Parts: sequence; structure tokens; C-alpha cells
Amino acid sequence: RGLKAGAVFFPDGNQTVGAQGFDSRLQPWDRFPSTIEWHPMTYAICEDASCVAAQVQRVTAQAPTGTHIQPALAGTWGQTLHQHPPLEKQLQAIRQTSPQIQAVSHFAFSWQEPEFDRNRKFCQLR
Repeated sequence: RGLKAGAVFFPDGNQTVGAQGFDSRLQPWDRFPSTIEWHPMTYAICEDASCVAAQVQRVTAQAPTGTHIQPALAGTWGQTLHQHPPLEKQLQAIRQTSPQIQAVSHFAFSWQEPEFDRNRKFCQLR
């Protein structure tokens, strides 16, 4: 009691396979209750961050009113990393297309690639 719960998922993971099925590795997140936090892993790859913003928009469009949505981003500041747009471009695109988003998370590559861990920074929404 009193402990917030959330679910992490891929925004494209709620698409059906065939007439009724889902890919067993993915989740029908649009069926999650609005009483938990939703954490879409918006790891899309594109040059201008429009694909990341589109993933966030997809989630916000399907989420019940009042659902806390906190996207998880991949990337680093000031540069494209593994084809992920720079974090500042992702944040700007999300702010422009989904202004109701008030928080984001940042996926740490440190467990896979420790040399990228020093590139992580804290940010504050303005």
C-alpha cells in the first residue's frame, strides 16, 4: 500500500498479430489500468526525433485521461548515439507534440557500454 506501481513497455507492442494474437514478447499496454504509471520505452531511431515524438503521441492518444505517462529515452546529450537522436532533440520534440508530458526517464547504457555512462546528465523541464 502506498507504493506506486508502473509498467514499462514498447509503444508498438500492442499491435495484433493475425486476427487475435499478440507477439508474446510484447504487451497489449493499451489494456493497462490508468491507476499505474506508464513508461513507454521510446527508443525509435530517426534523424530529427519525430519518430520518438510519434511514439509518445501514440501512447498519449490511447491512454485513459489522467494516466501518468513518463517516457524512457535512449541516447546522449549533444550527439547522435547508435542512431538515436540527441536527448535535447528528443525532449524538444516531445515538448512540442505532447506538452502534457511532465517527466521522462533516461535509459542508461552503462551496463552495456560503460564508456557512455559519463555522458548522462540530469535535466529540468522548463
